Amino acid sequence: MDALEVRYGHYVLLATAVGYGEEKVTPVALLATLEKRCGVLPSEVVIEVACPPHDLWLTFSMEEKCTDVLFSSMKIKCCRRWLQFSRWSKMVRAQPGALEYKSKLSFDGLPNQPGQRLRCKKF
Repeated sequence: MDALEVRYGHYVLLATAVGYGEEKVTPVALLATLEKRCGVLPSEVVIEVACPPHDLWLTFSMEEKCTDVLFSSMKIKCCRRWLQFSRWSKMVRAQPGALEYKSKLSFDGLPNQPGQRLRCKKF
């Protein structure tokens, strides 16, 4: 997981459309905006719809382009909505929590010594 985070942390952004607008930010509209405002070519980025649908995943082929777009967070608009960019993290949308119930698991009848065989009963 750490290797995945290192790889994605430098090449993947989460784009969130901030505010309430009638128009949804589509991958095509976002690509056009990034090309115009940040100089990102279509061959340098893959854009996918995330969940919830007002979020988009951007996977870049070069770390430099990813960083340039990250620095434009809340400075550009697409479909009349501000775009907020954040780096990918395994903690995206994670919240600390505790389990409501505690469970214990035990194994009865296991041999005390390694190498001893278990005897199975037939039913």
